[in-house]
Amino acid sequence: MSTDYPDTVRPTPESLLMRAMREYRQAEQRLVARTGAALGVSENDLIALRYLLWEERRGSAIRPKALGRYLGLSSASITALIDRLVARGYVSRSPDPDDRRAVIIALELGEEVRDRIERINHELLAGLSRLDPESSARFTRFLQDARLEIDRLD
Repeated sequence: MSTDYPDTVRPTPESLLMRAMREYRQAEQRLVARTGAALGVSENDLIALRYLLWEERRGSAIRPKALGRYLGLSSASITALIDRLVARGYVSRSPDPDDRRAVIIALELGEEVRDRIERINHELLAGLSRLDPESSARFTRFLQDARLEIDRLD
């Protein structure tokens, strides 16, 4: 493992953890950028497709508002994102049978695109499955706490 530290400064466990977290984020961002480029979509579009695929597997109907909450985007930004995905043929809009004022977003992915996204999700989950349940729970709590700490910073 290479370090960015001069010989006179020894990294702390905390600094090594911060570096590992940063390197993970960067690797995931590169993966999303490569996959998005291959599919002709932006990074946010790909994250939206992954989320919609996850929700589809759970049997959930997704409204634009829920997608916007997940991505942290405004209503106008979500509308533009969905418009792009509709134009590419990746999703469709249909009336919500429970609320005629609302729409449901449905995936319309071809088999190749679906397989590519599913493979990425599967491989990411397979890597995480190496953790035993107790370690996974501790790591999850750590990341949730870390996110709260970051959200409190200016």
